[in-house]
Amino acid sequence: MNLAKYRMKTSIKTKWTIFVLILVIYPTILIGYVGYKNYEEVITKHFINSVQKDVLVTSDWFEEKLHDIEKFLTDTQYDEAIYDFMQYYYGRLKMAGIDPKDHTTENIEKIDKMLMNDYNMKEEKVGKYLKSLVLSRQDITLAAYQFREQNQFSYMEFRDEFRDRSKANYERDQFNKYNVFNKINQKLEDEDLNKTYYIDELNNIYFAQKLFYRDTYEHTGTIVIKLDKKQLMHKYEELLEGAKEAIYIQANEGSELVAIGNLTEKKKFKLNDFMEMQPEKDIVYKEENKKEAIIYNLFSTQNLTVGTAVYISTDILLEEIRALSRFMFMLCISTLPIFLLVANKLYKELIYPVYLLSDKMQQIEKGEMGVQIKGDYQDEIGYVYASFNRMSKQIQYLVNCVYREQIILKSSELKALQSQINPHFLYNTLEMINWKARMSGNDDIAQMIEALSGIMEVNIDRRDSHYLTLQEEIEYLKNYIFLIQKRFGERIQFETKVPEHLLDYNIPRLVLQPLIENAISHGIEPVGEGIISIEVVDNEEELTIFIKDTGAGIEATRLAYLQHELNNSQKVFIESESEEKGKGRNHIGVINVQKRIKLLYGEGYGINIESEEGKGTAIIMKLPKTSSETL
Repeated sequence: MNLAKYRMKTSIKTKWTIFVLILVIYPTILIGYVGYKNYEEVITKHFINSVQKDVLVTSDWFEEKLHDIEKFLTDTQYDEAIYDFMQYYYGRLKMAGIDPKDHTTENIEKIDKMLMNDYNMKEEKVGKYLKSLVLSRQDITLAAYQFREQNQFSYMEFRDEFRDRSKANYERDQFNKYNVFNKINQKLEDEDLNKTYYIDELNNIYFAQKLFYRDTYEHTGTIVIKLDKKQLMHKYEELLEGAKEAIYIQANEGSELVAIGNLTEKKKFKLNDFMEMQPEKDIVYKEENKKEAIIYNLFSTQNLTVGTAVYISTDILLEEIRALSRFMFMLCISTLPIFLLVANKLYKELIYPVYLLSDKMQQIEKGEMGVQIKGDYQDEIGYVYASFNRMSKQIQYLVNCVYREQIILKSSELKALQSQINPHFLYNTLEMINWKARMSGNDDIAQMIEALSGIMEVNIDRRDSHYLTLQEEIEYLKNYIFLIQKRFGERIQFETKVPEHLLDYNIPRLVLQPLIENAISHGIEPVGEGIISIEVVDNEEELTIFIKDTGAGIEATRLAYLQHELNNSQKVFIESESEEKGKGRNHIGVINVQKRIKLLYGEGYGINIESEEGKGTAIIMKLPKTSSETL
């Protein structure tokens, strides 16, 4: 029951949207699944291109990081602390009578012994400097220095020594166990290098730099730093996600730097074989079955060559998409009967009501009055049905009334002829009284009767026209004003300013008198006296008429209501008698004038009211320039 009520309330727009969506989405899903197989290669290609860019960016970052470390260590050559402990070193040798150029075993042992016992050199000179190196960068875990004349003893500082001394001791033992300094010095001498990278048996990365004494330009010693692989390789770990199964990085054609991800021995063997073939830089290698691919990147700096291989599985890449496509296909198959039922239901909801409405309209066309449509619809169809039922009743009512109206019309025509006799009789009688008053010498009464006769003459409308010239309207107003001034005396003053060249233009008949009457009743009378001015201004294709008074003005809320009524003057209002006696009744003349102007000339013309309480009111009327020839 609730579902049926909801269905009746649901709009046609919503129902139609649901229908169209089902109609469009269903074949789209089906076609999407069928066409998916052709898109797999495109998806894989785009993914590989994306991974290739990521690998290139990461390798560039790694290369830039190594360049930065190289520059950092090279700059130590110019460090004053280095120069200071070199001077101290040669000073100590001189004081001890040791010749630094004597490379006999006995002489070297003397130097080792001297330096081992020199606390100032160990802690304050070299030690402090090496500590500053390891603490200044996150990517360095060890810094060591050995004078050229030394053999066994060297200076070392570890970053972990400040947090984990046992780990630092382990690293010192490993450093000494694998004779890192001796091997680095041997490599520098054999290859005639000033700086070099070295990878030990545990695949740790070292960078070494020869240092020269500034005063003699002689090779004084070697400084070595150990790089933190975790800091250098974390960017590669961030690459490892989804279809990027494994990452393998080698240095100098054999030293394994990093092997992360799902890297089985079989895959590692395959990657080793691939790298041994010395592939070109930035190459993509695909297996024949197209289920696997290797992205390779190579870069070199100093004597270090780093190769990066990323192993990609297309099965993992397309796994979720394939599962989704299978699910969508099964969903389409299983929902096909439901779709057919929904389509049939929506057809009945949307099309049958239109057919029923069309059938009832044809009944009215055949003369069956008062036809009604029954239905519980509460959507747009329900609104149309209700409107049709009201229209059908109204048509029936109008048809029943038309005969009575024809009879009443004939009676009205007779009454209209009789009502035309009365004004003529009244006008002729006033003329006779006027002459009698003049013959009796009562000119004041005669003038008032003449003014009243002028007003009656205009009201009789012998020409049967909706328009008067501006001159005729002004003459009419003069008669009206004359009678008003007889009533109010000097308390009301009238000012009129009308250019002569505008007097022949036509304006709606008796359109100004209601406004003057309104100004007197609501403006001047409440304050006892004032001035009313009438001014006509020529505005090219339009006439602008200003009617101003210096009376009481209009309260702000009352003015807002009037302006609203004027802007909606074409609406049909059905008001009770009490409402007519309220705020709408007080200015009904002004509203009627607005209705007449808009009916005659359209929405571009009419009147507007400006007023300030206590200072007066101005009515601005805008009319088109029309003459007898243009009407």
